Amino acid sequence: MPISDQDGYESGHFSSVYRDLIKPSCEEAGFVPKRADEVASTNCIHVDIVRRLLDAPMAICDLSCRNPNVMFELGIRQAFQKPIVLICDEETPRIFDIDLIRIVRYSRQLKYADVVSSQKQITEALKQTHEEHGKTGFVNSVVELLQIEPPEIRGGAPFDLSMLQTMIERAVANGFQEASPQRVTHRPSVGNPPFGNPVNKRTRVLKDSIKSQFSNANILISLGEYDGARKALDDADYSIYKLIQLAVSPSDQARAADFRDKCIELREEIHRREKPGSQR
Repeated sequence: MPISDQDGYESGHFSSVYRDLIKPSCEEAGFVPKRADEVASTNCIHVDIVRRLLDAPMAICDLSCRNPNVMFELGIRQAFQKPIVLICDEETPRIFDIDLIRIVRYSRQLKYADVVSSQKQITEALKQTHEEHGKTGFVNSVVELLQIEPPEIRGGAPFDLSMLQTMIERAVANGFQEASPQRVTHRPSVGNPPFGNPVNKRTRVLKDSIKSQFSNANILISLGEYDGARKALDDADYSIYKLIQLAVSPSDQARAADFRDKCIELREEIHRREKPGSQR
């Protein structure tokens, strides 16, 4: 479900949906409700959300307002053929590719009688999905309908989005422009490039990318996921190499050297933690 306020809905609407509909229904069905923003953690919120999507024995997806983040999370859950219950307010138009799966519709006004009725329907859907999931003839996703084998998480490692993030960052570094609705640009003066010096832009994007890769590596090291941390540092090495190629100013050259030292430092930290008897 959307965590933040959405256009066309009153402030706090989805918090009310969670409090009055989802949470009581989960508890009645015998589950412990957890929402990503209720978890006190220093991890990147994307890591927490995706990990819980894959680990949770049951999930509820609210399709109301067709939030793209929710659709992405639903796709992950269905790709791995994990049981899920779909709900949606009555005013949101039906979604063709999802409509073949049972969806519990509820009133957006959240009046008492409607809430009580919807709670019963969601509770029943949770119990039935939990009992029937995996049985012949029970379809909870298009993936199951097509009888496609779900992907495997090797070694029990958490699903990692760092590769996708790196691909996007590399595309941007190689000349694609980022779309940012909050960004306001002024009309350039005659004769100036529309986006400033392209080399400066690419070095700036590369530096931001390296910082993000270091952040991913630190998170994975703290979780003991050393293979994933090495992958993040490999990506950082690639970005540092590109930065060295582009660096023309002394400050960029010094920054690239600092990044290289940081990469070595993090690799040494992984090596230290992997030693038998090391303190983590």
